[in-house]
Amino acid sequence: MTEDASFGPVCRPGGFSLTKLALARADFPKGAKLVDLGCGQGATLGYLAERTSFQAVGVEQEKEFCDGERIIQGDAKRLSFADGSFDGALLECSLSRMAEPEEVLAECFRILKRGGAVCITDMTCEAEERQLAGVLGRLEHRETLERRFQEAGFTVEFYYDASEELKGFWGQ
Repeated sequence: MTEDASFGPVCRPGGFSLTKLALARADFPKGAKLVDLGCGQGATLGYLAERTSFQAVGVEQEKEFCDGERIIQGDAKRLSFADGSFDGALLECSLSRMAEPEEVLAECFRILKRGGAVCITDMTCEAEERQLAGVLGRLEHRETLERRFQEAGFTVEFYYDASEELKGFWGQ
């Protein structure tokens, strides 16, 4: 677990460092509308509300995390938003846990404005791709993820391997 003064203990690899990097690379305009898919309890939404000018809503399948306003219950494969509603979508350690990633990415493409961006922070592997037990989801090669994005209509503009930085997290 990492500690963030504003958000208490945050159990997520790298704390908010990867979120900050993804947002910086995406260079969203001030006041951008973002959706956080698979947002869990909404730690990133809290971070965005306190530290950025972005307007953000979360979508989570687990009912107990949803409040109907900041976090709405939903399926990332069938979102209730209109076409072109958002400047960006965040998927932080969530795409690998979603059963049909191709459908999720197609929905992202649909709800994003022209020129919108998807920021994903997730695990990949260099060895054999596999489905892990528990909450970890799939481990896929970088090339598999890039192919999924390209097939959904996206261009992968930036990839960062944070393996070295995250080794300390796994040791905890």
